[in-house]
Amino acid sequence: MPRKCTVCGHPKRREIDRLLIQGGTIRDIAKQFRVNSNAGHRRKTGITRILDKPQSQKKTPGDTQGRN
Repeated sequence: MPRKCTVCGHPKRREIDRLLIQGGTIRDIAKQFRVNSNAGHRRKTGITRILDKPQSQKKTPGDTQGRN
């Protein structure tokens, strides 16, 4: 069974995401929040992919209404 991502399961995941998006270094963020730096790198890569998608392709959880 694969291990759970230390960033995804972290209680301060949103703060970690914010710092990653703002350009904080993965090493410093990992040290500050005591998470694995490899997980931080994977998380940053995933966030970047989401942010780089055109707005029309982004899906918000629970979004059942079409956008005009």
